[in-house]
Amino acid sequence: MKLLHIAWYDHFSPSDNGWRSFKDLDEFTTPLLCESVGWLVKETPFLRVIVASRYAPDDNWEPLAARAMVVLKKATKKVTVLKTS
Repeated sequence: MKLLHIAWYDHFSPSDNGWRSFKDLDEFTTPLLCESVGWLVKETPFLRVIVASRYAPDDNWEPLAARAMVVLKKATKKVTVLKTS
């Protein structure tokens, strides 16, 4: 299972999401660049699913995962495969 570092652009709304003029919305033209690290559990042509934690005490258990996150490939800036011990 690969451990990935993903840099991705997030969708967001202004913190004060009330009525605004179109001119006021110009300040929100810079996307938010986020970073996540997780184990890759699924990949499709459109997205990657990573999990922050995984657990499988031995081969007789089905692996368990926690804190899953879906990252759209079109919103991804960079993916780095991290080395594990």
